[in-house]
Amino acid sequence: FWVGQVGGELSGTKSLSRQDSLSIPTVPSGSGTALVAPVAGRYYIHYQQLTGTGNATYLSMRHNGNIIGHAWMNSAHWAEDLIVDSVVNMNAGDTITFTVDVEVQASAWGGAHSSVSMFLIGQP
Repeated sequence: FWVGQVGGELSGTKSLSRQDSLSIPTVPSGSGTALVAPVAGRYYIHYQQLTGTGNATYLSMRHNGNIIGHAWMNSAHWAEDLIVDSVVNMNAGDTITFTVDVEVQASAWGGAHSSVSMFLIGQP
């Protein structure tokens, strides 16, 4: 498992800050930008962040760089929780990242206003 938070970046790839984990690293190691599957299996992945926008924005979950889910917010919202979660079949070494797509966020609260988790829920 891996449990932590994301940073307050307004564009690009979100940074990750670990609270607790067992065997799921980030790359670069420490507070990186990608979660790495240590073994092949099915993983449950959750991403939530308090977000504000001047224009519409997408927050995306990516598996090996490919979008597998996103949360969307229409324009002119001051603060909403955007949530993306998915069950993903992964090989050892596959990565999960979280990105801001389409429009930049006007505001993004990281730390305690965000949550990220990744749990191995089954193996082949």
